[in-house]
Amino acid sequence: MRSDGLDRVCRAGTAAIGRPDRTLDAINAYSAAAADDVLPIGRADVEHAKHTLLRYPALSARDALHVAVMARHHIAALATKPYIHCIDSAKRH
Repeated sequence: MRSDGLDRVCRAGTAAIGRPDRTLDAINAYSAAAADDVLPIGRADVEHAKHTLLRYPALSARDALHVAVMARHHIAALATKPYIHCIDSAKRH
């Protein structure tokens, strides 16, 4: 997903938190930006996320899963989280 699409998705998703009326906007933004780029979460990713959480307890479970899936797919950059650069396998760009 290109960073401009990711930015739209993040803004729409943040605006939808606690606002059911905005949920469809978030889903549409995601669909337009990355419908073909969804990566599955497997059992190994969940195990990787558990180890990541033990090593970086400040992360959310969601962020740990993102890191695990990124590692499995050799994705080294994530632009949505300002602190993600602290993870060895994820570099912020």
